[in-house]
Amino acid sequence: SGRVELDFFTPDQAEEQVYTATLSETPFHIPPQAIDPADVQLPGSPVTARASSLYESSGFTRFMFGEGYRKEWYEELGVPVLDIGTEKGGLEILKRGGGNQTKSLRLEASDGKQYVLRLLEKDASKLIPKEFQSSFVKQVVQEGIAGSHPYASLVVPELADATGVYHANPKIVYVPDDPRLGIYQGDFGDQLGLFEERASGDQRDAPYFGSPKSIVNTPKLLKNLYKDNDNRVDQESVLRARLLDMWLGDWDRHDDQWRWAEQNHKGPGKTYQPIPRDRDQVFYISEGVIPGILGSSWAVPAMQGFNPEIKNVQGLWSFAAKYFDRSFMNELEREEWLSIATQQQSSLTDGVIESALSNWPEAIYNQHGASIKQKLQQRRNDYVKYAMEYYDILAKEVE
Repeated sequence: SGRVELDFFTPDQAEEQVYTATLSETPFHIPPQAIDPADVQLPGSPVTARASSLYESSGFTRFMFGEGYRKEWYEELGVPVLDIGTEKGGLEILKRGGGNQTKSLRLEASDGKQYVLRLLEKDASKLIPKEFQSSFVKQVVQEGIAGSHPYASLVVPELADATGVYHANPKIVYVPDDPRLGIYQGDFGDQLGLFEERASGDQRDAPYFGSPKSIVNTPKLLKNLYKDNDNRVDQESVLRARLLDMWLGDWDRHDDQWRWAEQNHKGPGKTYQPIPRDRDQVFYISEGVIPGILGSSWAVPAMQGFNPEIKNVQGLWSFAAKYFDRSFMNELEREEWLSIATQQQSSLTDGVIESALSNWPEAIYNQHGASIKQKLQQRRNDYVKYAMEYYDILAKEVE
């Protein structure tokens, strides 16, 4: 009936009621009946849409916050329509997710495989205290998002394959105003999103996740490591992943940005290999007066931006992942760092870089593709130098 009552009793005399109150008498709403697929009318594929219209700013705003990737956010693309009734044999919405800026849905297919749909549009309001929601602070944070490339994650899989790092395989989709989205229709309908596999459960048929029987999150990993000292982290795999982060300028690598493939190895215990996720900050650029100040070494050096040279290696790497790095990269010798960095550097050829960038639609590549290619090449040339510089930083005091 929806009736909720609150009662208090004394500890000594359980039957003596001290206080009672009715908190609610609101009846539950009966959920709507299932929607007949025949009644769902979706637009023909592809649909022309853009990632966002929030960054059409004035000249003064661009001076203060920089040009960023505003053209990429505003560029109209022909994008395939996501039909949750037929995609992967039909998808069921499990729950809503998302971090500080991103809205996402977790979906499950009939075979138990799970997927994630993340909207490209970012919401700055979650980062701002309530008392500042109507102030210029919200504009500052929202404008800062223009420095994030909306389609950066599409480039990562080929580069990850070349460097021996696990990855998801995102694709751009148009999310229609679909009544089957239910209570999420208003927030997710008529927008662009990234659709990809979710790193969870049994993934023995997914080599891009390491083909593991099980995948765990970082808190579960730590619990398993303390539970049995025969369990261990494959630190060479961690180093490969973190070197790739450095090269891509992906500074937002906190603990929840990782999943762990559980692998059997010879002898007792299990080995865990990292699976990076949520590549939202790859190629982040810091331009304009305010981002320039924020990216200073004395402020938030992780936001120094994706440039041909890394000016502050410690600031880029240590902002979000300082505990992660000191926990999971504390066993490898200098020679191992040097060997892995050299191997990755040699694998990131100009051809690999060009092939990865070709995954962007032509209209997106035409905006900043050539400059990003040049920056990747320059950073690759200094790959080993940056790696060894960070090794020296971590080696000063080892956990």
